[in-house]
Amino acid sequence: EVPLGLLQLPVENALLHGLGNKEEGPWKLSIKIDVNETSIIVNATDNGVGRKRAAGLSNYRNHGTGLKNLGSILEMLNAGKDERISINYEDGVFREGNQNYGTKVIISIPKNFHYDI
Repeated sequence: EVPLGLLQLPVENALLHGLGNKEEGPWKLSIKIDVNETSIIVNATDNGVGRKRAAGLSNYRNHGTGLKNLGSILEMLNAGKDERISINYEDGVFREGNQNYGTKVIISIPKNFHYDI
C-alpha cells in the first residue's frame, strides 16, 4: 500500500519545478521501487535544475507548499505508529562539468504499515 498523496507531491514537484525549469532535454524522471526485508523503498529521481536553483526561479510560487502538505500527510500517517514512513532528499545527484543538478526523493514505507483512508 502506498498512501494517497505520498508519491504524487514529489513527482509533481519534479515535473513542475525541476524539469519544468530545465531549458534543454533530455527531461528524465524515473521511479524505481525496491523491496527489502523490512521496507518498500520508492526512489523518484529527476535530472532537472535541482531544488536550490528551482527555489530562485519564477515558477516557484508558494515556496514549500507541497513539502508542507507532504509533511502534514506524513504526520497524520505516522501518528501513534512505531514503524514510520520516512522521506529523504538527495540534491545534486548528477554532475556535468562543475555543476550539480537533479534531485532524488527516497520514500521508505515499512512493509507492515497499514493506514485508514
